[in-house]
Amino acid sequence: MQQYKFLLVIMGAFIFVSAFHYQSTAQDHTLYRMDKIPQSLEYNPALTPQANGYLNIPVLSSVKFNMHNTGFAYWDAIHFGSGTRSDSLILDLNGLKETLADRNYLRSEFSTNILGFGFKVGYNYFTFNITTKFQARLGYPKDLIGIKDGNYDPVTKDTKDIEFSGAGLKITGYNELAVGYSRQIMPDLRVGGRLKGLSGIANIYTSKTNINLKTDNETYDMTATANIESNIAFPMDITHDDQGDIDNIEPASPDVKNDLLLNGNGGFAVDLGGIYEYNDSLSFSMSIIDLGFIKWKNNVHEISSEGTFEFEGIDTSPDEKGDIVFYDSATELGDSIRDAFTLSDTSGQAYTSPLTTKIYLNANYQITEMISLSALNKNLLYDGAIHPQLTLGARADVTDYFSAKLTYSMMDRSYNNFGLGLSVSPGPVQLYIVSDNISAAFWPHNARSVSFRFGLNFLFGTQDEQIDQSLVE
Repeated sequence: MQQYKFLLVIMGAFIFVSAFHYQSTAQDHTLYRMDKIPQSLEYNPALTPQANGYLNIPVLSSVKFNMHNTGFAYWDAIHFGSGTRSDSLILDLNGLKETLADRNYLRSEFSTNILGFGFKVGYNYFTFNITTKFQARLGYPKDLIGIKDGNYDPVTKDTKDIEFSGAGLKITGYNELAVGYSRQIMPDLRVGGRLKGLSGIANIYTSKTNINLKTDNETYDMTATANIESNIAFPMDITHDDQGDIDNIEPASPDVKNDLLLNGNGGFAVDLGGIYEYNDSLSFSMSIIDLGFIKWKNNVHEISSEGTFEFEGIDTSPDEKGDIVFYDSATELGDSIRDAFTLSDTSGQAYTSPLTTKIYLNANYQITEMISLSALNKNLLYDGAIHPQLTLGARADVTDYFSAKLTYSMMDRSYNNFGLGLSVSPGPVQLYIVSDNISAAFWPHNARSVSFRFGLNFLFGTQDEQIDQSLVE
């Protein structure tokens, strides 16, 4: 029992800390522990749906879309002015700068089930799924907006450096084949796991972005340096100049079978989870999801740019006619910048991109047979950091055929995220819809996230909840 108490203390600490550190994006917080919906298994393979079996039909069983911006909401950047401008929308760059964190993220995700089913055999539960997923993440620094103030600080009367490091783009599309298994190994403990074979469709992965602009405090000459590396796994048409540098790059028309589906870009991931029933009312669960990677070997390109450019001003000397031709000077400046920051590529060199790993810690308290309360701490691991969130929820299993859940989440550095999940099961057909932020529909100008998921499942039978005591003998 001591080891269980230690685990509970650790999980409680994580949930408490997440309430004060909630910078990352969120998705599917409401669906976690909606046990009547088979898709809730995706976030903990130890969970079992309240049916002896289920069947997902192609596409219609699950359509999921999420978009999140940790930096700002629409109203932070564009809103009505004051005074004589109170009836006009203004672009508030100062307000936007104050809202941004040092590092911000714009994330989106879309996925749909191609095929899925699960069934119970004794104390075991088996699952199988084929899913297509597309994910994108754009990181952008606060200094991207700070450039509006230029390279001079009017307060200190000194020049200032402008830093764009931390920007980056990751876009991944892949198909996932998953086989899951869970078992009640003790009356109060159930564990589960899921193995995933991954087939990469396409990828853009910025592994390095260092861009800065330094200004001399005496001469005001500026020095720009850049060091950028990106990997691309997609058919590309690339042409080169006489020096071997990239002259033009654009996507090519892919062959669906050989370039996107059967392209040899394979990977592997694993999900692990457990549920501990502390007593008849209180339970704890923990899971690690998407611990894995994809190795990209086909249609791969490494695009890089590294250089330094010194800007000492534009030549405004008049020509022989006494005219100042800014066009020629600007053209010369553009050519100089292009020559300083050339693009080069290396084709055919395989690379590996990690999945975004998620860690879930959950506490669930059953108040009555119908109503339960929950606290969920979700942590996303990417860009060398942990991005935690906190969600509080209340679920009501009104009947065997209807379930509802309300949630409140602190995420994306905002507090106005209210979620709703509904599940209706007339006969063997189950309809569900879930959103982590329904408040976006009523106050879209203040929302930093939009998420929804809906689908249709076929359910068969009801599980017997009684556990045989021989499991612990």
